[in-house]
Amino acid sequence: MQTSEKAQAKRLLQHGQDRYETDRKLHLGKNE
Repeated sequence: MQTSEKAQAKRLLQHGQDRYETDRKLHLGKNE
């Protein structure tokens, strides 16, 4: 159970990071 929970947390973290990067790119494009 613990390993699966860790994997889920890792996946969530990765997803959040990707989303943050895409949002930043969108904001940069808007500013330019």
